[in-house]
Amino acid sequence: MGIPVLFNPAAGAGLSREALEGLLKANLPGANLYLLSSPDEVNERVAAVIRAGDGPLVLAGGDGLVSLVANALAPDFPRIPIGIVPLGTGNDLARSLGIPLDSAAALRLLPGPAERRVDVVRVHWAAARPPEHFVNVGLLGFGATIELGPRLKRRLGRRAYTMAALGEVRRLKPHRVALRVGEEALDLEAYLVAVANGAFMGGGVAIAPAARLDDGEVDLIVVPRLPPHRLVRAAAAILRGRQRAGRDVIMRRSSELSVHLPASWVLNADGEQVEGNPTRFEVLPAALRFRAPAPG
Repeated sequence: MGIPVLFNPAAGAGLSREALEGLLKANLPGANLYLLSSPDEVNERVAAVIRAGDGPLVLAGGDGLVSLVANALAPDFPRIPIGIVPLGTGNDLARSLGIPLDSAAALRLLPGPAERRVDVVRVHWAAARPPEHFVNVGLLGFGATIELGPRLKRRLGRRAYTMAALGEVRRLKPHRVALRVGEEALDLEAYLVAVANGAFMGGGVAIAPAARLDDGEVDLIVVPRLPPHRLVRAAAAILRGRQRAGRDVIMRRSSELSVHLPASWVLNADGEQVEGNPTRFEVLPAALRFRAPAPG
């Protein structure tokens, strides 16, 4: 059986099936390509891979596809090694993993032995429902409800995130949040709360420059209510990846954190909106295996 490649044809790169088939023939001969049209189909394909053995499984798409597959793999996380062909708009997980953004170069990594174990973040909910998981960044508050259509992604690429965020600024307002990080309790008004396993989001914005995917912890980033001039300064620092812990940006690190958030806030997990009210984020250390270079 050839290596299964799950392909999201709606990914931001806009790569055609024919182009991907050519890349696979040249760089991963014998691979079996599957086009995905729904989350249910992702679950079916992942279940088939689990039944067949120990993988590997190649994902041709963006961060959202990785997140869907992570949830489909639970609780069999470490059994299946995952390769990524970054075809999304942001490809932020691939950046954090050091996977080349060039598709052919990413494919050439897959037959080799290089592998990294990566933490996964488990999200617990206020309602009685099973937990869900993400791999890279969970965003709450400002920016979490941004929706980018395929045409905008393909026309503007990474700039689509910036343009969409600018359109959200007019609705920017702080909300009351309560957070518990270890023994510390934070109760404040905030514009944004990010739970970062990886360093990047939004197509290369270093929301958590010091975050590591394999340290057993998440980085918590909170932008509190600020006077306008300080809010602009904080936003500029984040866009340049130069934010530091202080009055303008609150930064903490923990293996688990509890949250009490506005009911109107939506969790954006790895670029996809997830309905519901999260209450706790828990790190599952070394839960996934990725075909990726060793960290430098």
